[in-house]
Amino acid sequence: MAAKIKQLLAEKMMQHDIAAKFGINPGRVSEIKTGQRFREVRPEIGGTHA
Repeated sequence: MAAKIKQLLAEKMMQHDIAAKFGINPGRVSEIKTGQRFREVRPEIGGTHA
């Protein structure tokens, strides 16, 4: 899930939209974005946010 979130962030999807898509708190998305969580996970390659 973190890899997909990083991909969506790279595609400029809004953090609150990502949180809603996965049913998680927006703070978790922020922690992934800033590297506080899942720093070692790389973004998923390719695809679109369907």
